[in-house]
Amino acid sequence: MMGSLGDTCCFFQKGEQCRFCGYFGSKKTFNISDFSEVACEAFNENNNITITLTNGNTSSPDRGCFCYIPIVSQINDSITRNFPGNKVPVQVECAPPEDARCLHDLFKAGVDSFSINYECFDHEVRNKVIPGKGKIPTSQYENAWRYVIDNLGNGQVSSAILFGLDTYQNTLDGLLWLINLGVRPNVIPFKPVIGAIFQFKKRPCYIEYYEICKELSTALKESSLDQIVNLGCSSCGGCNIEGDFCLLDGKRKK
Repeated sequence: MMGSLGDTCCFFQKGEQCRFCGYFGSKKTFNISDFSEVACEAFNENNNITITLTNGNTSSPDRGCFCYIPIVSQINDSITRNFPGNKVPVQVECAPPEDARCLHDLFKAGVDSFSINYECFDHEVRNKVIPGKGKIPTSQYENAWRYVIDNLGNGQVSSAILFGLDTYQNTLDGLLWLINLGVRPNVIPFKPVIGAIFQFKKRPCYIEYYEICKELSTALKESSLDQIVNLGCSSCGGCNIEGDFCLLDGKRKK
């Protein structure tokens, strides 16, 4: 289950939006009770759900992280009240705050994992593809990833990487770098989105995407990060296929 808190982003407001994104003005805005109500209905239907919350970036030092706190708190309170003894794993998708210690307040609210997305690795590519978000120093990403891992455990932070906007080798090298840090990558093939600046950009080669997901699944198994299944996006697999290779290999071993 995935929900968006709103439809604004400071990078759109500055004309520095991510070129693949059509987020601005395209999402329905919900209130806090809407999220908790939907979470309870979903849990009642399937108690194996996870929840991923996303939002646009803000220009504040926390980069929008704090807006999740009341929503996560109410979701957890509602689940506990209606289904005693239960909790739904909650992941939030956010940019790294200037000070990684901001994330501690989200831990206290009941966030179980994070998706802090780096998107692409080459710095020139980042400047072209994510001109606003690309200004965030890589050191702040690393600090946020490490802070989550130190507090929640290895693999409890993931990073979405778009395949097809950087070279194959840059992408592969970057994926291995993330894994060595304890970050679980999710490789998502670039898809043109209506309303985005890149809405007419060519899709990546599906054969290369297939191959890089095979290589990623091997690296995930060697690091044991393939065993982390309670992350929102990693547990879903709707946007990527490396998890499918992990499952297939597991069945072959048996």
